[in-house]
Amino acid sequence: MTPRKKIVSIAWGGLAALLIAPLKARGAQIRLENPLRTDDPIELLGSIVDWLIIAGAPIAVVMVIYGAFQIMTAQGDTEKFTSGRKTIVYAIVGYGIIICAWGIVAVIQSVLEE
Repeated sequence: MTPRKKIVSIAWGGLAALLIAPLKARGAQIRLENPLRTDDPIELLGSIVDWLIIAGAPIAVVMVIYGAFQIMTAQGDTEKFTSGRKTIVYAIVGYGIIICAWGIVAVIQSVLEE
């Protein structure tokens, strides 16, 4: 570990001790909640895939629009036209993979529930 990392680690540890010590002195209970909100790994995967579907949709739309813009501004240049077409295809294929992941999670969940 480099000296800088050691100093940063000690500083974070000291800060944590300063924040926790008053609570311990008063006898307060420190309770950490599960940030994932689930203990079931399949449900966790489902939540991740649901989030990817929601976050991926606008990204895919923006990439399709960008690819269309590349095609429209190609002005006969085959490289730019091909680049725009690939952008559109990759955006659609990427979002399709996300949707397939949702299906895979659904299949795994149905198999494990039997």
